[in-house]
Amino acid sequence: MPPALAHVSSRDFSAVIVCAGAGSRHEPPGLNGVAHLLEHAAFLGAGQRDYRAIRATIDKLGGDVSAETGEEVILYWGSANEQRDFPECLELVADLVLAPTFEPDSLRREVGTVIQEISGAGDDVFQVVIEGAKRLLWSNSPLGLPVGGSAKVLRRLDAPTCRSYWQSTHQPERIFILVVGTAAESKLARRRFQAQVLEGPVAGIQNSKFKIQNSHRFKALSMAGNFTRLAFALPGISWSDPRLPALDLINGVLGRDETSHLWERVRGQGLSYSTESFADCFSDTGWIGVVSDAPVDGAGEVVRIVCEEIATLAELLSKDELERARDSQIARIRNDEIAAPLEWAKYQALYGYFRGRVPSIDGVVRDLEQVTYEQTRQAAAELLRPELLTLCVGGPRRALRDCETAFRQAA
Repeated sequence: MPPALAHVSSRDFSAVIVCAGAGSRHEPPGLNGVAHLLEHAAFLGAGQRDYRAIRATIDKLGGDVSAETGEEVILYWGSANEQRDFPECLELVADLVLAPTFEPDSLRREVGTVIQEISGAGDDVFQVVIEGAKRLLWSNSPLGLPVGGSAKVLRRLDAPTCRSYWQSTHQPERIFILVVGTAAESKLARRRFQAQVLEGPVAGIQNSKFKIQNSHRFKALSMAGNFTRLAFALPGISWSDPRLPALDLINGVLGRDETSHLWERVRGQGLSYSTESFADCFSDTGWIGVVSDAPVDGAGEVVRIVCEEIATLAELLSKDELERARDSQIARIRNDEIAAPLEWAKYQALYGYFRGRVPSIDGVVRDLEQVTYEQTRQAAAELLRPELLTLCVGGPRRALRDCETAFRQAA
C-alpha cells in the first residue's frame, strides 16, 4: 500500500508533516533507543545531502525543519516562510523520511550526542520521575521504557541496526503525510511520496494491558536537594476513545488550567511552584498524569491533596467549573490556530494518523461543546480511579517517607 496523505487548505502558511510508525514501543527487544537514534541519524545525511548540506538548506529556508520521537510515532516536519520555498522544504523532509544514508562514522559520533541529550534529561528530576511513573503503569511493556533510550544500549547501536529498524518501520503503509497549504503544494507532495488519499487510521492497533499490582504502585528515588518532584499516573484512553473530549475537560478542571483544583489547592497555597495535569494517548491506550514539585516538608501534603482530588473530582465537579474548562480549552485551540499554526498542524497530523481523519478547529470545538455535564462526571468516575493510581517521587529520604505514608493512607 502507498503512504496516505491529507490536505488542509491554507494560503497563509505552508507545511508538511509526516508521521512514521516508529517509536520506542516498536523497538525490537534489547534495542531501546534505536528509534531516537534513527531520528538523529536522518539529519546526518539523506538523499544527496550530507550533514552540512542539510543544515545549509534549513538555514536557507528560514522555517522550521525538525523531528521528534514518541512511543509510537517519529514525527518529521518542515514549514516554509514563503510559498516559493515549499518545494525545497518538501524535498528535504521527503529525503529525511525516505532516504537517510546512515553513514557509519557520522552515526558513531552522533551516539555520543544522543547520550549527552538523555543524560541532560536525566538531570531534570521531573523527567526521571515521569519515566518512573510510566514504568509503574507498564512494567512489562515497551510503553514503560524511556523514549530516549539508555546509554548502555545506545553505545551498541550501529548503522546496520539503524537501517534495519528504519526499513521495518518506514514502510509506505506505515506513513501518513499532512500538507498544509495550497492544492498545488498538496499535489506536489502526493507525487513526491507517491501517496494516496487518507481513507482510515494508519496506526496499527496494539493490545496493551495494564497490570498494576498494589505492591508496585509507589517508587521512591533518593536525591539530594531541598525540593521533591512527584509524578502521578493513571491508566488513560486511546486516540479513538469517544470519551476523549470529556477527558480534555476533566484535565482542565483537575490541573491544566490556572483555575483548576490543583492550581488552587497546591500552587495557590504556596505548596508548589509548578503543578499541572496532562493526558497522553496512544493507539490502544493512554495515561493521565499529574506532575508537581514540593518543598521537603510539604511533599506529603501535596500527595494527600492530589490523591484526594483524583478520588473526589467526579462527585464534586460543578457545572460552573466545567464551563470554565470548556471555555479555556476552546480558547487554547483557537489561539494555537493563529499563534502556533505549526503546533496545531502537528496535532492534526497525529489525529489523522491515529483516527483516520484530519480535524478542523470547528470540529474539535463542536466535540467539546457537545460534551454534557453528566458525560463528564461519568468519564471522570471511570478514569480517575484511586485504586489504580501510581506515584514516583524523587527527593531527600525524609520527603520520600512522608510521601509514601500519605500515598498508602490515601490508597
